[in-house]
Amino acid sequence: MQGLSLTPLLKGTTPDDWRKSFYYHYYEYPGWHSVARHYGVVTDRYKLTHFYQAPFNYWEMFDLKTDPRELKSIYGQSEYAATQKDLEKELTRLRSKLKVPDSDPAETLPDRPTVPPGKKKQR
Repeated sequence: MQGLSLTPLLKGTTPDDWRKSFYYHYYEYPGWHSVARHYGVVTDRYKLTHFYQAPFNYWEMFDLKTDPRELKSIYGQSEYAATQKDLEKELTRLRSKLKVPDSDPAETLPDRPTVPPGKKKQR
């Protein structure tokens, strides 16, 4: 786990150097939610996501102000080209800073059996 103390926020102040974006990574596929493996970067306004596991391998980008439910991807649209480029740079920066490996950890790979929460493995 990585991050900074929330104490200043709980005291009602936001530090000048507080992060403007955050990185996330979802690799619980196959699994209970059936959401393909992906990672991305989120800001106060935009979200850029890369679904990287075959057969998917595609990108999505959302304007969270105009589309808070993330229903229509704006990835590749010319009017968002500068924002997309900035988000791609930020995603690369965060992956480097956090030392995210190029491939998923072995223990997360799909050859392990998946059991929905609350269920027990059958023997």
